[in-house]
Amino acid sequence: MTPETPKSPYKSILCIRANAVSDFRINLASRYLIRDGYDVETITYVPFYKASQYDLIICCRPGIDMIEFLKVCLIAGKPVIVDLDDDFNSIPRHNPAYNYTGAGHPTYLMNLRQLLHHPNVTVTYASPELANRYKIEGTVIPNFWDDENPSWEAGEPKRDKRINIAFSGTSTHREDFVVAEPAIKKILDENKNVRFVAQLDEQIYKRFLTYPEEQKLFLPPLPYDDYPLSYRYFDIMVVPLRDTRFNRAKSDVKLSECGVAKIPYVASALPQYTDWGVGGLTVADNGWYEALRTLVDSEEKRRELGQAGYEKALTRKASVVCGKWVELVRELLK
Repeated sequence: MTPETPKSPYKSILCIRANAVSDFRINLASRYLIRDGYDVETITYVPFYKASQYDLIICCRPGIDMIEFLKVCLIAGKPVIVDLDDDFNSIPRHNPAYNYTGAGHPTYLMNLRQLLHHPNVTVTYASPELANRYKIEGTVIPNFWDDENPSWEAGEPKRDKRINIAFSGTSTHREDFVVAEPAIKKILDENKNVRFVAQLDEQIYKRFLTYPEEQKLFLPPLPYDDYPLSYRYFDIMVVPLRDTRFNRAKSDVKLSECGVAKIPYVASALPQYTDWGVGGLTVADNGWYEALRTLVDSEEKRRELGQAGYEKALTRKASVVCGKWVELVRELLK
């Protein structure tokens, strides 16, 4: 931020969520825009009459209906920011989004492309790779974490001395998990003091039903503000991704969250993870067992990597990164 720039308390902004996991980007951006003096409303479902009520519209991951609303905003002469955190052009067929924001929808990608090329639309990206994919000039605002959320500082709960290998992912990551699954099961077979923790997807948990109760645990989904508490039950995080075009455009958000919680990770050696560079181990598909074995066997190594990841994660605090949202909006509404 630039303190010498005057605030604009009489400008109004409409922030539109996608009703998706990426909504935290819009929710936290709105917090810092309000603090900068803007009148901000953050909603998910938008009636068309609102197109004329705001000076600027910010929309995350617009679906086909939202694209139609944004077209109305543009006709009304309103500047629009479209925030993108996935490469919709490469969504795989097994992903439920394929039929809504991917090639499975007959006209979605064409409408999105037309919207993004409109001269009154500014594009923001969650990663540099997305900017390369869409080939439209924009602003990269990397994913961030809420450093005002006390749940990140809750500390470890009182629990037994088991070493928890954790996976947190939705049903869209079932095929990705296959990359790490055999190595996790081999570790469990060799060490009864290791437990697998699955969060969000019960089907992933069910792949471990043959293991005794003390070697498996399921954690349900939690609201965004409470989600950091999950890390109190993790000792090692696995972040497997198959090497696909779609996955290579994903952000490094999971590794930054591991860093905040001081939890070491083992992750697939995709560019966004190797570029993060600290806080854990990145491996090829045949390297999962050795990496997990290394972290299970060494508490000192886990602590060392966790601390390094934490120091890197401090660069992704919302209080730091959200300044980019404020600077961008100031420029558009000056």
